[in-house]
Amino acid sequence: MKSCTEGKKTDIAITKTNECSRSTEKILNEEKQVNQHIGKVICLEISFLVEYSILLFAYTVVCFLCWLVESVLIPFPRTLASNSLVRRLSNWWKVTDGLESSYSRLLWFRMQHPGYFSSHQNSTTSNSSLRHAEQVLDRVKKGIRLKMDKVLDAYLTGGDSDFPTCESPVWIFGRSYSVNYDIEELRRSVSSCMWITYRKNFSSIGGTNLTSDKGWGCMIRAGQMLVAKALLLRHLNQDWHWDSECRDHLYLQIVSLLEDTKVAPLSLHQIAQSGASLGKPIGSWLGPNTVAQALKKILSSEYVSLDIALHIAMDSTVVKSEIKKACFTTSGHALPISVPPAYIVSTPRPDAKWKPLLLVVPLRLGLSDLNEAYVPGIKAAFEIPQNIGIIGGRPNHALYFIGYAANEVLYLDPHTVQPTVFVSTKLTEVEKAADETYHIHKPGRMSFSAMDPSIAVCFFCKTEADFDAVCSKLGERFLVTPLPLFEICERRPHDWGSASFVSSSSSSVKTSSKSASKSSSAALGFTTLSLGSSSGGSKSTAGGGHSITRSAGGSPSSSVSGRSKSDVDDEDFEILG
Repeated sequence: MKSCTEGKKTDIAITKTNECSRSTEKILNEEKQVNQHIGKVICLEISFLVEYSILLFAYTVVCFLCWLVESVLIPFPRTLASNSLVRRLSNWWKVTDGLESSYSRLLWFRMQHPGYFSSHQNSTTSNSSLRHAEQVLDRVKKGIRLKMDKVLDAYLTGGDSDFPTCESPVWIFGRSYSVNYDIEELRRSVSSCMWITYRKNFSSIGGTNLTSDKGWGCMIRAGQMLVAKALLLRHLNQDWHWDSECRDHLYLQIVSLLEDTKVAPLSLHQIAQSGASLGKPIGSWLGPNTVAQALKKILSSEYVSLDIALHIAMDSTVVKSEIKKACFTTSGHALPISVPPAYIVSTPRPDAKWKPLLLVVPLRLGLSDLNEAYVPGIKAAFEIPQNIGIIGGRPNHALYFIGYAANEVLYLDPHTVQPTVFVSTKLTEVEKAADETYHIHKPGRMSFSAMDPSIAVCFFCKTEADFDAVCSKLGERFLVTPLPLFEICERRPHDWGSASFVSSSSSSVKTSSKSASKSSSAALGFTTLSLGSSSGGSKSTAGGGHSITRSAGGSPSSSVSGRSKSDVDDEDFEILG
C-alpha cells in the first residue's frame, strides 16, 4: 500500500516536472518570438532612417549644387520669383517639417504602448503590437516618400502642386478652367496678376525709420494687388496676359504706380500715410476695411485721378443709386493729375459717361472662425465675371484670394521679402529680373474653413452694363446657400432704422417668398432689396425666406447668423502681418 502511494507521488512529480518543462519551453519560445518581433521592428526603423537619410542627403546635395551654379552664373540682383533656384531652396524646410511630424507619430505610438519592447508580453499581444508597429511605420514611410516626391517635384518645377486634381472646374476671377485641359491657361492667368510682396531697403516712410514692411504691410500689399488688377482691367483687357518679355507701355506705367517710392501714387508709402490720416500709425497692422478706405482716399484725391471710382459698401449693403451717382460723370476722360508725367495712365472709356467702378464690400462672416454656411456664397462671388478677388486672409496672415478649386480657396501670398527694385522701361537684364519679382506662376491654396471671417469681396465694373450684370448675377438662383453674404437695394431708405421699415420688410418677405422673386439672390447667398417709390411707400425684399431686419442704429442684422452684421467695425478687420 505504501509503495503504491509512493509510486503515485512519483508519477505526479514527473507529471509536474514535465508540465514545468513544457511551460518553461513555451516561455522561452515566447521570449524568442518577442525578441524576433523586436528585431523586425528595429530593422523596420533602421531601414526607414537609412532610406530617409539617403533621400535627404541627395536632395541637399542637389540643392547646394544648383545654388552654387546660380550664384556664379546669374548676376545680382537675382529674382526671387517662384522659378528662382534660390527660392526653391526653402523647400528643404518642408522636408524637415515632414521628418519632425513623422517622428512625433512614432513617439506618440511608443507612449501609447509603454510595454511595446518588453519581453514579458504574451505572444498574442506581441503579434498585435508588431502588426500595429508595421502599419504605423509603413504609413510613416509612405508619407515621407510622398513628401519627398512632392518636394523634389516642387524643386524641379519651381513650386508646390498649384491646383488640386479634381473634376470640378477651377474658378479664377469669374472664369472657369479645367485642371485636366486648361492647366497652362490657368497658370498664365495667375502669372498675369501682379504679385506684390514685402520689400526691403526702400526709402523711409514719413518721419519713421522704416525701410521694410515685413511683419506689418501684408494687408497693404493685398490691397495693392487688388487695385493693380483693377488697373490692368481698366487700361488693358481681360484677355491680356503677361510674359517675361512683355514691354507693353501701359503695363509698365501701371507697375510704376505701385513701386516703393515716395512719389508713386499707389506705393506702400502713400497708402501707409493715407492710413495714418485715418488713425492708423505707420507700421501698424491694417484690416481690409482700413486699406480700402486708404485706397479710396488716394483715388478720390484732387491730386491723383486714375479714372477709377472706388466705392465701399458699408453695413453689408450695396446701394445702387449711390454707386451710379458716384460713377456717372460728364467727362469721358480722366481728370488731370498732379503727379510726374511718368505716372499718368489714361485710355478712353468704353462708356464715356460711366467712371469705371471698383466695388469693395467689407464683410464679417463669423466671430472667430468663418461660418461655413457662407462658403457657397463666397464660391458664387468668385464665379461672377466681374469679380476681381477677395482681400482677407487667415488669422495673422493677410492674403489676396483670387478664386477657388473644389473645397479650397486660391490666393496670392505677400509674405515673401524681396529687395526694392525698379522696372522702368524693362530694357536691361536687371530690369527684366525686377519685373519677374512682380509675378508668380502658381497660387497658394487652403481650405475655406481656414479663412479669417473678416474679408472684403471686390468687383470691377468697367461699364454701367457690367454693374447691372453684377446685380443681375447676384439675383439669379443658380446656387442654393443657407445665408446671404450681403444685400443690394435701389436706394437707401429714409426710415433706415425705423420700426415701420422692419415691419414692412418682414411682411414683404412672406409675400415675395411665394412669388417669382423667391428665386432671387438669397439662393445665391445674397439678398436683394427693391426699395421702390410706389405711392404706398411699400418696400419689398427678395430674401428667399431669410428675414433681414434693421437695428435701431440703422444697420442690418440677421437673426440667423448669431451676430449682427452691424457689429463689424474697423477693429474686426484687423488681420496681422
